[in-house]
Amino acid sequence: MRRDVAIDALRGLAIVLVVAGDVIGGTSDVGLQVTPDSAWRHSYEFLIDIRMPLCTALSGFAYGLRPLNNLGSYRRVFARGKARRLLIPLVTLGTVFVLMQSLVPGTNSDVSTGDFGKCTFTASVIFGSYKRFF
Repeated sequence: MRRDVAIDALRGLAIVLVVAGDVIGGTSDVGLQVTPDSAWRHSYEFLIDIRMPLCTALSGFAYGLRPLNNLGSYRRVFARGKARRLLIPLVTLGTVFVLMQSLVPGTNSDVSTGDFGKCTFTASVIFGSYKRFF
């Protein structure tokens, strides 16, 4: 099956919009720390209702192009492929991110051994690293 170039271009635009929104930040004390009257802040507010719905709609459309024919192919091809493309980078980059944040002074938040509590290091990276980005 051929890829739809227009859908790929829209997906790329949606990703750029989401990343730009994350970089700008939701308030003036996060992200680029731009003032409320900045053009960057106005662009963030203007596109807030477009970014994530566009990603969601395009993802649904892209998945609809490859319908599920049987459960065996879902487990074998789709689920394994998604796990390989998502879980391996999550564990690898999450571990690097937590280590760098704990070693480099002046990062967004301090990571101490108390943050890991009762969890193992890997479980903390997998299930707790999302809060380190905020």
